[in-house]
Amino acid sequence: MKLPWKRELRAQELQRDGSFDNESQLIRSAMSAEHIDKAKAMEIPAVASCVDKIAASVAATEFKLYRIVDGIPKVQRDSRVRLLNEDTGDSLDAIQFWRAIVRDYFLDKGGYAYINWNFNRVDSLNYVEADRISFMSNEDPIFKSYMIFCNGRRYMPHEFLKIIRHTKNGWRGTSLIDENELLLWTAYSELKFEGTQVSKGGNKRGFILAEKKVEGPALTALREAFRSLYSNNSENIVVLNNGLKFQESSNTSVEMQLNEMKEANAREIYRIFQIPTSVMEGSATDDDNRIYYESAVKPVLDAIKAQINRGMLLENEKAGMYFDYDMSSLMKGDVKSRYEAYKTGLESGFITVDEVRKRENEEPIGLPFVKLNLADVLFDPDSQTVYAINTGQRMSIEDLKEGGTQINESGNQS
Repeated sequence: MKLPWKRELRAQELQRDGSFDNESQLIRSAMSAEHIDKAKAMEIPAVASCVDKIAASVAATEFKLYRIVDGIPKVQRDSRVRLLNEDTGDSLDAIQFWRAIVRDYFLDKGGYAYINWNFNRVDSLNYVEADRISFMSNEDPIFKSYMIFCNGRRYMPHEFLKIIRHTKNGWRGTSLIDENELLLWTAYSELKFEGTQVSKGGNKRGFILAEKKVEGPALTALREAFRSLYSNNSENIVVLNNGLKFQESSNTSVEMQLNEMKEANAREIYRIFQIPTSVMEGSATDDDNRIYYESAVKPVLDAIKAQINRGMLLENEKAGMYFDYDMSSLMKGDVKSRYEAYKTGLESGFITVDEVRKRENEEPIGLPFVKLNLADVLFDPDSQTVYAINTGQRMSIEDLKEGGTQINESGNQS
């Protein structure tokens, strides 16, 4: 079916010469002397640290495919799982792939990857840089339709994974740069200010006090000498003749509070990434790490999960199969806390020894048994009977109410 777009060819021409779909960038360039882009944002240490940390957490998370069998989800072996966790079939492996996707998710309009379907099989996931992607959409605010363009070629929406944040249309997200440009511009300007100070050799600014007017060749020589002084080269010595005195200017409030401002801005940047400051400074508790995974990592994984379930399952699979992520390996606490949790699970009877060993990446030893306390009495709601483990006897609930007729293992009354 032909979608109602009249300027498709012109859109492809604009996309090929790099001018298509850049309205917001042009507006920002016209209104601001210096626009913060992805490259400049990654020069800010706090931004680079947050992006890299979340990207590493996402890349280390394992995705699994589940099939619902008799109401119970069971893990399935499938080639698509390998594409998500190990080898994408592209030049990037899975770790590099997810790092690139997460970087674009936060700092660009979104992370995009081509799903290379070969009939009913996905052969590869191919990462595409966000600035290579553009769109053409209709103007209907209800029944939204769009096409994706890459290098002048048109693609259908279902052919791409679109990992995007804070979107209103489903194909273009809002980057952290768009939402926090003033904060990032301030942090970037601080770095530039420091760089300027270093380039001047760290010399303080000041002015010359002269007993009489300096002009002509003497003034030219003095200017050249101070230009050399602030050029941070090896010959930065100024000799002041008799009657000249250098007066150092006092520090501005910006210079005196630079370190405090840097620390405050770094904390604000951690906040917009939803990362506790203690996590970035290496003093995080288990609760801090839990908050980090819940607030910073999980939203990204949820966005990824929604897209792979939408784009990497066949239509006839969507009713009974789904992809999900497993964060248990990331959220492992210290050995003591982890083993105490296993002890509780074993004693409570909802986990087996072999399941514990599997979670610790150890080989099973043939103990797939659930531990039960012999003092416990078990109730079977289907047969309305109770079972005493230590005596090996069963009892009907009705008989129990009347005084108790015991039922032995063979089903006979005693």
